Amino acid sequence: MSELILFSVIIPTYNRADLVSKTIASLLEQTYKNFELIVVDDGSTDNTKEVIAAITDPRVKYFVKENAERGAARNFGFSKAMGNYINYFDSDDLAYPKHLQTAADLVSREKFPEIFHLGYDYKTEAGKVLHQFNRFNGNVVNYALKKKMISPISFFIRKDIAAQFPFSEDRQLIMGEDMLHLLHLVARFRLVYDNTITSSLIQHPQRSMSTSDATVILYCREQITAALKKDDVFMKVYGKYLAYVSDEYYYLACLDYLQHHDNKNARKYFMSYISSNAINIFSKRTLVFLKKYFYNLIA
Repeated sequence: MSELILFSVIIPTYNRADLVSKTIASLLEQTYKNFELIVVDDGSTDNTKEVIAAITDPRVKYFVKENAERGAARNFGFSKAMGNYINYFDSDDLAYPKHLQTAADLVSREKFPEIFHLGYDYKTEAGKVLHQFNRFNGNVVNYALKKKMISPISFFIRKDIAAQFPFSEDRQLIMGEDMLHLLHLVARFRLVYDNTITSSLIQHPQRSMSTSDATVILYCREQITAALKKDDVFMKVYGKYLAYVSDEYYYLACLDYLQHHDNKNARKYFMSYISSNAINIFSKRTLVFLKKYFYNLIA
């Protein structure tokens, strides 16, 4: 293991000059200092270059490449990384000051694990905490497949392991390359964890979850489930839970159709959601669906 740099934090960005500067600032405020920030400008047309140029900290390394979407930008960033562990931030996420110190303590305590995960929260732009993801108990099925609660911002991968599992560079897979990457890994390695909350996802209108329509959502479902079916290790370990992956996309497609007052398609994909796992009918999501569905009928 290199003694020079323990962590490489890779930040792909595209036309988010106003946001990426806050992400970088939060990481430069870390109490732990042995890291590098690799900012990959994925062909921005705004003033991202000028914003990054104003940052003089030598730990920030800035690269510009032709636009090819987030998966390709992450892989490019990895090719430049010098750290022993890789951590991926999006350009709208924030780190708390002890994000990397908590990670370093875990690395030392667990003797350089292949992968590990820390706690994080989800906030509004105004700073209101909407949810805290800090109750992982080692149950990967519950936390990663059923509830999709593992995020790249608090997920660390040892560099030699990350080299074996690059992100998909399908530019249409904007709602799933994270999940696909994660599931390949958790099927092979023990997921070590520390539930200390060390970073934050920020809710805003530009997040990919907010801008994707049902067509994109369903395309991602098809590609991800197909890729997982081809992964013999995943299918051996977690194959019987594959329906949980589909469920998430069916429900998101349902919500998008409801948003556009298309009750027919919303009903179709809600039925797909509950038919793959009958227990879904008793979830809170069913109440959300029924409320929006009947609202559309009387609106």
